[in-house]
Amino acid sequence: MATVVDTGSFHSGMKIRWQDDIWEIVDCQHHKMGRGGAIVRTKLKNLESGSIIENSFRSGERFERVVFEEKPAQFLYQEGENYVFFEDVPLGNPNMIRLYYTGQLNGIQLVSRKTPFAVIASTDPNDNLIDARNYDVAFETNARGGESTIYGPDLGNYVHYLDTGEYMEYDIVVDAAEQGRYYLSADFVTYWGAAGLRMYINGILLGTLTQTQHNEDPAVYRSLEDLPINLFTGTHTLRWENTQNYFDVVQLRLTYEKEITLETCEDVYLYGLEPAGDLNEDCRVNILDLEIIVENWLVNYDPEAL
Repeated sequence: MATVVDTGSFHSGMKIRWQDDIWEIVDCQHHKMGRGGAIVRTKLKNLESGSIIENSFRSGERFERVVFEEKPAQFLYQEGENYVFFEDVPLGNPNMIRLYYTGQLNGIQLVSRKTPFAVIASTDPNDNLIDARNYDVAFETNARGGESTIYGPDLGNYVHYLDTGEYMEYDIVVDAAEQGRYYLSADFVTYWGAAGLRMYINGILLGTLTQTQHNEDPAVYRSLEDLPINLFTGTHTLRWENTQNYFDVVQLRLTYEKEITLETCEDVYLYGLEPAGDLNEDCRVNILDLEIIVENWLVNYDPEAL
């Protein structure tokens, strides 16, 4: 329920809703006008535009008070209706990031500096556990329409209460001795709803990790799938995008299987290793590709050409 205040409660720093905008009271002075009653002269700052105006209100006028938590963050850029912020937080404490649903924005993206996860070539599924809270980029959709709930990383040990369209990214590093073919899985809590994560590596779609809903069961369940993934030497971005409502992500798992294998031509293209000049996408450069060049030798593909 909204808190209502009158002009008698005005003070510097208070925020109110007036004329469909949110304003911060920069200064206020109460004046007695003889027989005409009292007024409150204010200097107000519009929190959206930053403009400052002066306005007088009659004593006793009532307004909705706006209360929200403020913390320093660096605005990076606006992408459509989405706002991207950077917040430098202690590396050992991912719970320091807090974001309340405001219902004001289409989405908010948070960026935090974390040490990339170092992958080891182990067949033990418990050796490569990536804590879901140890993200580098997180995107929150505000899909709950102003619900006053703390964003995922703050609730306990998991990324909590996910909604469709939200995502997180993790930086992982693979040394030469650790590169190979791995199986990727995830651990979920599905007390509130079924789990579904669409998984990507360096922007390449790998598939989806899922788990069914377990009503009123707080236990951790492993994904029903294990997705094969080839990890080459270097730094990679592992990303999940949520496809379901209201579940928790506990952690991601990488389990070593064997040396890198590209079993099909589709695998070659999946990882961007296709040979130059392979016009028919059969992973070979031969006379068949030359035939395509000859057949299209005089075809103009420039849409701006006369």
